[in-house]
Amino acid sequence: MSFADENAAPVKRDDMTPAHSRNPTAMEATIGEKPEVKKLEPETPRRIDTIGSAKWHDTAMEAHPDNHFFTSAKGDHLSITNALDMLDSVNKTRDPRVTDAAHAEKLTKQAEQAAQRITDRIPKTLQRSADAIRNHQKVMDDALKISMDSDHGREIRERLSRMSDDDRRNAIHQAAADGDHHVMAAVIHGPGFLTGISEADKAKFKDHYARRHAPQLVKELESMQRSADKLEAAHFDAVDHINRHYVNRKADPDVQRATEAQKRYDDVLRNL
Repeated sequence: MSFADENAAPVKRDDMTPAHSRNPTAMEATIGEKPEVKKLEPETPRRIDTIGSAKWHDTAMEAHPDNHFFTSAKGDHLSITNALDMLDSVNKTRDPRVTDAAHAEKLTKQAEQAAQRITDRIPKTLQRSADAIRNHQKVMDDALKISMDSDHGREIRERLSRMSDDDRRNAIHQAAADGDHHVMAAVIHGPGFLTGISEADKAKFKDHYARRHAPQLVKELESMQRSADKLEAAHFDAVDHINRHYVNRKADPDVQRATEAQKRYDDVLRNL
């Protein structure tokens, strides 16, 4: 005997409605089907600019294609971003056959190894950058003919020492403007107590002289220094990033938020 009203209109339902966006049907409740719950994916830690990309050196590589320092710097920088990419991949592609604890242990171990490899490369990287910049500085000094003292350096310094401060400064500025490498070499290589010129002033005079008579070499030197600074920062920032997000994960705010979200997800599954 059926209690259903045979004259009642059939209940229409859009069978294409996703299960997770509607209440379960009687049939689903009977056979134990549950609404679909979207699986949470592990968050990828955000990176600061220095370790977000290795493209910091591209502009310099295009402007100075014969300077292999930039190619080397980009290669070193790329090895850092690749190491971080690898850790992000391990974090996201978890083997479903292993426990959370085993996965976390594997990730931490690989992170510690990556951080150590980057740390071990820092002294060599800094030395290579310093050597390249020093060699380029020598090339520039040779081009400006100030890599060594002038043959007339002693006489020039003696004459400068008898001038007033203003006259001496004006004389050096004029020599820099005229490209008088004898005067500039005498100033740069002479003891300050003989000429009354401080080391800071020497550096300013030399920079003014170089920018006027070797501007392309100066630009290249500045590009090398910027690349070296970015590469140095990338090493230290990468180690800090790894330790914060992959080694000391419990103290990482991003990991704490992800853990709380995972707990809420697990609670939803248990209550279905």
